[in-house]
Amino acid sequence: MVNLLLGAGANVNAADNYGETALYWAACHNNLEMVHVLLAVDGIEYEMVINTLIRLERTEVNNRSRACIQEWVDSFDKVLLK
Repeated sequence: MVNLLLGAGANVNAADNYGETALYWAACHNNLEMVHVLLAVDGIEYEMVINTLIRLERTEVNNRSRACIQEWVDSFDKVLLK
């Protein structure tokens, strides 16, 4: 379903009324597969991913999904530093 929505042009960076994104909710529910899908979408915004990590830290979510997001940020940072 998510791939269908993304294929139809859904905005991966969109947030709900509370500022939470699909990436945030996927991580909160430790849906690692969905986290991978969302991080692989062209057009995902670095700032949104960073904000997601900050929100996850505030809610004390600490799971494999959060670690995956942190790895994505770290690899992105390495590319920027080259």
